[in-house]
Amino acid sequence: MLAIGEYRRRFCNFGTYEDFQFSKKKFNAMVDKSKEHSIPAYMFVEFDDLFLYFLVDGSPPSKIMKRNHEVRTEECVCIFNDLFQSLYKLEI
Repeated sequence: MLAIGEYRRRFCNFGTYEDFQFSKKKFNAMVDKSKEHSIPAYMFVEFDDLFLYFLVDGSPPSKIMKRNHEVRTEECVCIFNDLFQSLYKLEI
């Protein structure tokens, strides 16, 4: 299997927050590359208690977020917890 992927680390247990947020610009770039090359794009997230992934696809809701310890704001996508899957179920 060939795919585009990115790894993120979160220093909390899965489910601590109602969603996972990351840059909409990054999300859109991954979706565009996925379509361009006809391969899936995945985000792999290691929490303190679980290692999960989700398919980067579709149009998730977004919101403007202030980045920690920074003045700037950024539009981020919100990936709800029910979209995560166990890494061990990923088919190769």
